[in-house]
Amino acid sequence: MHVVLEQLDIAEDVFRSVVELEEPLFSKMPVKRAEPDAKHRRHWYFATDNHAITAFVHRPEYILEKFKEVVVPIYEKAYGIQIDDSNIEDFIKSIVQDNFTYLLFHELGHPLYSPDSSWKIKVDEETGETIKEPGDE
Repeated sequence: MHVVLEQLDIAEDVFRSVVELEEPLFSKMPVKRAEPDAKHRRHWYFATDNHAITAFVHRPEYILEKFKEVVVPIYEKAYGIQIDDSNIEDFIKSIVQDNFTYLLFHELGHPLYSPDSSWKIKVDEETGETIKEPGDE
């Protein structure tokens, strides 16, 4: 299994352990997954329909590359540190897992705190705007 997908497994374990204690009514909410697809236009897709969380990691190698080439240098600059080469792989795994854990909790927040999104539909209708996918015209 790809190291990025392993981190998603760990993130879901962390997520479940906290949700079971803090929000037991949501502890059985399924997390749907998809098989990786290196040709997919998105690297990942996280969403919820208030009944299940979608956690699709389409391009794990791309994610690993971007965390290494983009996120690590930003982190080093922001915190004024240099991550030792011997620890870089563990550090990347840790921040990928932290990111996935955050995304799972973020998606849980929709049904937990705002299960009725009819207000957003009303705003979209009134303004004539909708959330568009990247590349949509």
